[in-house]
Amino acid sequence: MSHLIKNGTSLLRQENNIFGVKNTYTNVFNTITGFSGPHGIALDIANNRYYVCNYTSNTVRIMDYTTNAQIALITGFSGPYGIDLDIANNRYYVCNNTSNTVFIVSYVLN
Repeated sequence: MSHLIKNGTSLLRQENNIFGVKNTYTNVFNTITGFSGPHGIALDIANNRYYVCNYTSNTVRIMDYTTNAQIALITGFSGPYGIDLDIANNRYYVCNNTSNTVFIVSYVLN
């Protein structure tokens, strides 16, 4: 299980769901569904987004933190298993479990 915290709220990943948990791990206030083997998650506080690796579908979903709406679906990965952000350089790094590689991806916010 992975988790990130923003303003007293945690995002937890378990199986094919992302859970929003307020202040404690026992009070789930939201479940975001529709993922495909979510594994890695990274939070971009400055831009109000979070990134989720979908291991099964070889994609990364970029989500709006406030609405939980999908902003983008990035394809072309190979078993994405972990993700980290480099906000200062507009890049993210995705570990690909299937191909034993790391992709460095540049992005532009819009």
